[in-house]
Amino acid sequence: MDLVVVGVVVAIIVVLLLAFLAYSGLFTSVNIGTGRPPIGEVIVAYKFSTGPYERSEKLFREFMKIDDKRTTLGIYYDNPDEVSAERLRYVVGQIVAENEDPVDRAVRRTYEESGCRFITLPPTRAAINAWFPHRNKLSIFFGMRSFYSKLMRYVEEKKLPLEVCLEIYDGETIQYMVPLDEQDAFFVPEAKKFSN
Repeated sequence: MDLVVVGVVVAIIVVLLLAFLAYSGLFTSVNIGTGRPPIGEVIVAYKFSTGPYERSEKLFREFMKIDDKRTTLGIYYDNPDEVSAERLRYVVGQIVAENEDPVDRAVRRTYEESGCRFITLPPTRAAINAWFPHRNKLSIFFGMRSFYSKLMRYVEEKKLPLEVCLEIYDGETIQYMVPLDEQDAFFVPEAKKFSN
């Protein structure tokens, strides 16, 4: 009798674990395509850093403390298969204005006091796009694992440029975007100075 109870408990735990992993996106496939980008012209309050991309999580947490309702993004400049981990360049920031709207003075001051700089990202005509559900931290891992392997094959197959990649977090989805034009305009001044 005790063996049956243990078996049932183990089965329930396995089912719950699989359900949680499925909810987090383990079995969700990323579809990559070329089309209109998910964002237009935006002003981003940002911080630049170098080192392993895993360290960007610290900056993401900093920005969520400033304003956890704003769309947060990461801009990644280097292929970790080609550049040493300590020389990888990236930006983490939040969208503070869109479509030529000015940044509210109080908002600007808040971000400046937190050590942020600002950049206007231009609208692009086309981008490589994909999206993934953002339900928890595991979603980030599963999304990256699925997206980046497919992205490399897609870029190679279509012979498309790949200089910069954005991850855009709106609270519900993770949108991946590789602009196909205006790529230089996505490089913050610090990234240009610290070139590889």
